[in-house]
Amino acid sequence: MTQVLDLVPIWTVILALSVFFYVLLDGFDLGVGMLYGLASDARSRNTIMNSIAPVWDGNETWLLLGGIGLFAAFPTAFAVIIPAVYFPILVMLLALVFRGLAFEFRFRDAENKTFWDHAFCYGSATASFAQGVVLGAFIQGFPVRDGQFAGTSFAFLTPFSILTGVALMFGYGLLGAGWLVLKTECDIQAAAPHRCRDRDRHREHLDTNDELRGDDALVFLAQHRAVRAGARADRRDRALDLAIAQQQGRGGAVFRGD
Repeated sequence: MTQVLDLVPIWTVILALSVFFYVLLDGFDLGVGMLYGLASDARSRNTIMNSIAPVWDGNETWLLLGGIGLFAAFPTAFAVIIPAVYFPILVMLLALVFRGLAFEFRFRDAENKTFWDHAFCYGSATASFAQGVVLGAFIQGFPVRDGQFAGTSFAFLTPFSILTGVALMFGYGLLGAGWLVLKTECDIQAAAPHRCRDRDRHREHLDTNDELRGDDALVFLAQHRAVRAGARADRRDRALDLAIAQQQGRGGAVFRGD
C-alpha cells in the first residue's frame, strides 16, 4: 500500500513564509506610508514616494498568496477565521485600495495633491492597525462550536487586539524608517540624526587624513629635494677635487720633464 504524500506540513511552511515575507516587505511599505505624513516639504515627500514606487504594489502579492493558500489548504480554518475577523479584514482591504488610489492620483490630480497625500498616509496607518487587530484576535483565539465560529461579529474587539494593532503600527514604522535610512539622504533622515552626524564625522576624518597625507607628501618632497641637492653638491665637490688632482698631476709631470 503506497503512502499518500502529506501536504499539510508543506502548506504550513508556504503559509508561514508568505506571512513572513508580507510582514517584512509590505511592512516597510506601510511604515513608509505612515512616515510619509511626517515629511516637512514637497521635495521630501516626493523622494519618499519615489523610494517605494517600484515595489509597493508587488509586496502585496504575499497577502494574496496567504489568503488563497489558507482557503485552499485549510478550508476549515478559513471558515472559522474569516467570520471572526471579517470587519478588520474588510477595513484593511478598503484601506489598501484607498492607499493605492492615493498613490496613483497623487501624480495625476495636481489640484488635490494634498488630499491624496493625507489619504496615502491615513490609508497606510489604517491598514496597519487593522492587521494588528487581526493578529491580536488570532493570538487570543476564537470560540468554535461544531467546526464553526460561535462568537459575535465584534468578538475581535478587545483591549489586547487594539494594543496589538497600535504595536504593529510602531513595528511597521520601524521597518519604514530603516528603509528610508537605506534609500535616502540626511535631509530626510530627521528621525535618525545620529547617522548624519556619524557620516559628517567620517567625512571630516577623511578630510583630515587627506590633509595629513598632503602634508606628509610635502615634507617628503622637501626632504627628497634636499637629498638630491646634497647629492649634486657632493658630486660637484668630488669632480672639483678630481680636476684639481689631475691638474696637480700634470704640473708635476711637466716640472720633472724640464
